[in-house]
Amino acid sequence: MALTDPTPGQLERTILQQVQRLYRQRIGQRPSKAICQLFDEKLSVVLWDAISVTEQTLLEIGREELAKEVRSQLHEAIKPQLKTLLEEIVGASIITVLIDSDLSSGFSSITAILDDIPAVRNPESIPKVDPKKLAESSKQR
Repeated sequence: MALTDPTPGQLERTILQQVQRLYRQRIGQRPSKAICQLFDEKLSVVLWDAISVTEQTLLEIGREELAKEVRSQLHEAIKPQLKTLLEEIVGASIITVLIDSDLSSGFSSITAILDDIPAVRNPESIPKVDPKKLAESSKQR
C-alpha cells in the first residue's frame, strides 16, 4: 500500500466513469446512473437505463427474443474490453467477468471476480475483506 494508491471510493468512481464511457462508445447508450462496490476480491457494478435504442425499438414491436439475443451478443462483444479495462483500473488480474441485463427494467449488472484485493490506501475499509487475505495480499506487494 502506497500513499499514491487510491482510496476504495476513488477506485469505484474511476470504474464507474470508465464503464459508463465504454457503454456510451460501444453500445451507444450511456447509463443514466451507476453504482459500484468493491467486496473483498469482487467488484459489482449496477447500471440504470443501459438498454440501447435498438433494443428498445425491438421491444416496442414485440421482438423480445431478438432484443435479448442482441443484448447477449453485445455482452459477449464488450466482455474482453471490459475485463481489460477493469484490470487496468484495479491493478489486479480478473478471473472472470459476468454481465447480465433485464431489458424490461433497463438495468444491467457487471460482476468481476478478482484474483487479489485491489491496491488501495485503506483496504480494511473494503466490505467483507478477510483480514487473513488482506495480510497475505499486502505481503505479496
